[in-house]
Amino acid sequence: MPRIWFKYTSLILFLCACETAQKHPPEKKINYQTLKDPLIQNNKERLSIEESQIKAYITRKKWPVVKTQTGLRYYIYDSVYSSSVKPKANDRVVISYSVSLLNGKVCYASSDKPEVFLVDRDDVESGLHQGIKQLMVGQKAKIILPSYLAHGLAGDLDKIPPVSTIIYDLQLLRIL
Repeated sequence: MPRIWFKYTSLILFLCACETAQKHPPEKKINYQTLKDPLIQNNKERLSIEESQIKAYITRKKWPVVKTQTGLRYYIYDSVYSSSVKPKANDRVVISYSVSLLNGKVCYASSDKPEVFLVDRDDVESGLHQGIKQLMVGQKAKIILPSYLAHGLAGDLDKIPPVSTIIYDLQLLRIL
């Protein structure tokens, strides 16, 4: 008798489970266009605000910056150089630098130890790769990176907050 009861109980549970699975409503389709449009509008507004902040910063500092097609801005303030060679992709460069925010807070600095990286290859800000190629060995420059050329929406998860414009004060010391 216990065996029969076990078989019938198992069969009933199995049928109930199958029936329950069939009762789930169909998944709703997401209309991605209704999500996309507000996100695009929000991004345009955020970029417009960031652009205004950068322009105000440059005006306050009275820097004669050059703006590239990507939105990077640079100002070469010390033109003493030891070579007329500019770095190109795959060159290993040595720089000294400090990185600050628009409010003046210094986030990082190379201090007494220069930094070495491979142009267009190493994992540094894309704007730094672009900016370093504007300099000749020995030159000093201020390079302003909008957030999309710096650390983007997340920041660097340490000292640079999300969606932050950063300013590099750097010198190209040499190309190895």
